[in-house]
Amino acid sequence: MSGKPQIALINPGLEYASNRGLSYTPTGLAILAAVLQKQGFEVAWLDMQLAEPQELAPLVRSFLRDYRPVMVGVGGTSNTRFESFAIAQAAKAEHPETLVVFGGSHATFTDLDTLEHVPAIDCVVRGEGEDTLSELADQVAGGGRDFGPIKGLTWRNGAGIAVNPGRERIKELSRLPWPDYDLIQGHRYISPMQISEEPGLSTLSSRGCPYGCAFCSSTAMWGSSYTARESADVVDEILMLKERYGIKGIKFYDSILSLNRKRLVELCTQLIDRGAQVHWECDVRADTVDPELLDVMRESGCYMISMGLESADENVRQCIGKKLRVEQLEQAAAWAKERGIFVKAFLMVGNPGETLASAHKTVEFIDSHVGVIDRMPLGPAKIYPGTLLEKIAMDKGYLPADWSWSEYYKVEAHANVWGELYTPLFLQPGFGFEEINKAMYHYFEVHQRHFPDLPQALPNLSPGSLLKRLKRVRSAGEAAELVVKGIKALRQKLNRSL
Repeated sequence: MSGKPQIALINPGLEYASNRGLSYTPTGLAILAAVLQKQGFEVAWLDMQLAEPQELAPLVRSFLRDYRPVMVGVGGTSNTRFESFAIAQAAKAEHPETLVVFGGSHATFTDLDTLEHVPAIDCVVRGEGEDTLSELADQVAGGGRDFGPIKGLTWRNGAGIAVNPGRERIKELSRLPWPDYDLIQGHRYISPMQISEEPGLSTLSSRGCPYGCAFCSSTAMWGSSYTARESADVVDEILMLKERYGIKGIKFYDSILSLNRKRLVELCTQLIDRGAQVHWECDVRADTVDPELLDVMRESGCYMISMGLESADENVRQCIGKKLRVEQLEQAAAWAKERGIFVKAFLMVGNPGETLASAHKTVEFIDSHVGVIDRMPLGPAKIYPGTLLEKIAMDKGYLPADWSWSEYYKVEAHANVWGELYTPLFLQPGFGFEEINKAMYHYFEVHQRHFPDLPQALPNLSPGSLLKRLKRVRSAGEAAELVVKGIKALRQKLNRSL
């Protein structure tokens, strides 16, 4: 170990490691690692996704035992929050004097709740973390504990909790370093691309989405403004990944890669002119693409686009702020198919305004558009902190008045409808758990009928036999017991198929 100050960064995911099959690249945390190393810190890295199944606390404490970090940074999402809390507790147990910091989208909107309920966490970084964590690290390394001047930080100030002013968005994203691929061992995150199954890695070329859909935390996290890296910087990174790791594909994790048409054309032109020769996939909005744009996207290597429709029912789309018509998605899909680009459409059931009739309409949309749209995954509406859906649920009493994101929450029956066990579903009068079950079973039946060669969307039973058994279940618990093993297998198999 060197004499430089040490900082440990830990990404959760141990509970999911055995059944996910594929690990997502924790790009945000890896960029933070690069920022800290640029400042001269020695960074220790642990991604629990890649660990063998074992007890969490001994793993974290064993990892930290070899270091004397001045700070431990813990990432995480709403789905992994309890694992993040357990990591923080293990870190405090091993090094009581070390500052433990929690960051990410979930942390941003639960800062006070987290600090009130999780004593092991000392600070919460809100919003973009690069500049906030950089300033915090300098303070801690110098022995300081007065964090009042650091924007974007919520922290324990004596016996109280201080909420510092927010930090301005980073406008020039290209000033940030790339993720430290050497530190995180980038080859370990190579995973098959969808459809083609070629080896690929992911990158993020922009931040932000101005559309404000009720269920999505992107607008809440980034605000309505959109920021993007310079196209040359993005292509430089892709070429490096191709040369260093031999990848043949790139997954863009931008909320909407096509939001700025001029920039996307420039990015595609760079990929073509510099001979990148990689297949890539991305998310777009149906009303932001046109034949000419899709032409240049296809020429530069785009082989798949994903678009959100959310619901085939106009009233539901209005209720969630999805300002998009079905015809726009159908037209965009047709244009893409004409150019040999695979199309995925995301759909949901259970949003505000949902009824059994509207949910049935959405499943029938899937049934009638097979061949026009290649993949149409369906899932239940979930509540995430910071979203309009959370506000509606709180205002209407769909969540308890004393709801806390830090108090333990787990519903095994959620596995029955393909939901995360730790994230509450949006359950409302007239469309609760029973109605979501019915809609999801209808979807499973449609999926199995059209895609018999893909892994079944329920356990390894024939569709007819399975449906008969589902009709006989007397509770959500029985249904969950019937499908939970199949769902675990699907997390690994359908990650590529749907």
